[in-house]
Amino acid sequence: MFFMEYRKIISFGKSSFVVSIPKTWMKNNKLKKGSSVKIVEDNESLIISPLKDEKSIKNNLSKNLVFENEKQLQRELISAYIEGYDTINIKVKDLEKKMSLIHKIFENLIALEIVSNENNVVVAKDYLNINEVNLKNIIIKIDNNIKSMFLDLLEYSENSIDKNNKSNKKDNIKYDKNNKKPDYILISIERDKSINKLSFLGFRVIRKLLDSQLKGNFSILTLFKSWSIIVQLEKVGDELKRIFRLYEGQKIYDNVKELYSLYNDVLKIYYNDKKSSYRRKNLEVNENIRKFRKKIKDRLLKEDDVVLTQIYEKMINISSYLEEILRLNFDFSE
Repeated sequence: MFFMEYRKIISFGKSSFVVSIPKTWMKNNKLKKGSSVKIVEDNESLIISPLKDEKSIKNNLSKNLVFENEKQLQRELISAYIEGYDTINIKVKDLEKKMSLIHKIFENLIALEIVSNENNVVVAKDYLNINEVNLKNIIIKIDNNIKSMFLDLLEYSENSIDKNNKSNKKDNIKYDKNNKKPDYILISIERDKSINKLSFLGFRVIRKLLDSQLKGNFSILTLFKSWSIIVQLEKVGDELKRIFRLYEGQKIYDNVKELYSLYNDVLKIYYNDKKSSYRRKNLEVNENIRKFRKKIKDRLLKEDDVVLTQIYEKMINISSYLEEILRLNFDFSE
């Protein structure tokens, strides 16, 4: 529960100062006179937290789940993963029949591995070393996957049927032999899976940093912004995947190219948001995004092609996510 109140600092001796701690906080955290606390300096803030012993920490990082259905387990397992549990026990009826489903869910969780599956219980342990993970690199990898999706979409739309031109480049598109879907669609699905994996990893790293207060060079503000940026990037990836699934050869190349250019401008600002010149650039790119969105909305209102209308809606959504990233950069730059 969030709680705020104001307290005065009292002089204590010649070189120290004292501030009183709320009794309710002491009681909720099972502290008493003589208990130890951890104090972490974070720019202008001091973070006070209980100093837990190793036994307490170990117990808090273990969670039990029950397999009721695939969707329920997937959501609960991802939640436990992000929360930072080191050991997750999954109780399953008819374990042998459901192991393939369980393995499928685990494919999205980096560094969480099944170590045993017997007596209808699957035990998974986390092997993530928080000290070896670079949060900025996770965002860069998500960014690279999205850029690849844009480039694939540009190539896909360029190679599709030109309805006003007899020269048909559709034969250049390779198809998967089993389900006859273009490789572009299958690749977009794989890239989206990679984005999801990296996003879950990013959320887990941020949560672990906040819980352990081993933030290093990251302030709470930076961690909040990183979490929010990852959310928006994941949404961009989802919409691009949906465009791939919808696309049937409509003329969208120029629109995708413009949207990709705006995306690159936004991410360049994110990587350079500490430079004052990029605050001015932020406003400029934001205006360009609004112009793009207005243009696509105008086309959407006049469009008779149902599929193209849906594609335009996805482009409008992506532009909104890019605008949100710009807002985060502007409002939460350090």
